Amino acid sequence: MPNTKHYVITAITLGLIGAASAAAIGATNAITRSKIAENEKNKIQSGIAEIFGNNSTVLEEKELEGEKYTNIVYTVKLEDSEQVQYAFRTDGSNMYGKISLLVGFNNLNQFKGMSVIVNEQSYASTLKEEYIEKIKEADNKDAAIEVVKCGASYGATLIRDMIYDAKNVVSKINAKE
Repeated sequence: MPNTKHYVITAITLGLIGAASAAAIGATNAITRSKIAENEKNKIQSGIAEIFGNNSTVLEEKELEGEKYTNIVYTVKLEDSEQVQYAFRTDGSNMYGKISLLVGFNNLNQFKGMSVIVNEQSYASTLKEEYIEKIKEADNKDAAIEVVKCGASYGATLIRDMIYDAKNVVSKINAKE
């Protein structure tokens, strides 16, 4: 009989700890959810400005389905141009972590640039310094995308594949027009 009492008390104690933990997690989520969404929205707006310049305006945001990495397209208009540009939200992951990018193209399917939204790769700093920054600084960005050997080759390969996925989507969009 003493063992049964011990097991019941232990079960009740663990149940209370679990319930208190769930309540704390739920409360934290309720408090931070809107701030996280706001921060992500700001990161996307600053990413579009980084790619296309501060005089760019998002005309439309559309969710995509059926693409491997690309899940949102932003139609962007530059203040001094009648031509629309496109920014694509891409999300991918590998064994080293998650990456989320904005990838920009003009109306001629030409790669304009990219902006990192999330980089949770194990070698995030190496990936940024040795691949992402080199693409941003390159005169021939298309050639720079191909050079994935950088000390974070799996992350660079993932980014390259995400850019190509977005390029396929922009080709489909421009083919319809």
